Amino acid sequence: MSKQPQPRSRSNPQPRSRPVVPALPSKTGTQSGGLRGNYPPKKSN
Repeated sequence: MSKQPQPRSRSNPQPRSRPVVPALPSKTGTQSGGLRGNYPPKKSN
């Protein structure tokens, strides 16, 4: 039972962090197409 809450709590911050990263580059990408290409690779690295 203790293992269930652990993965759930860790799973929450992970999925939240992932959508936030793509959301930021996608907004900047709308303003500048050139930055859009450089943003995802930098965050990925």
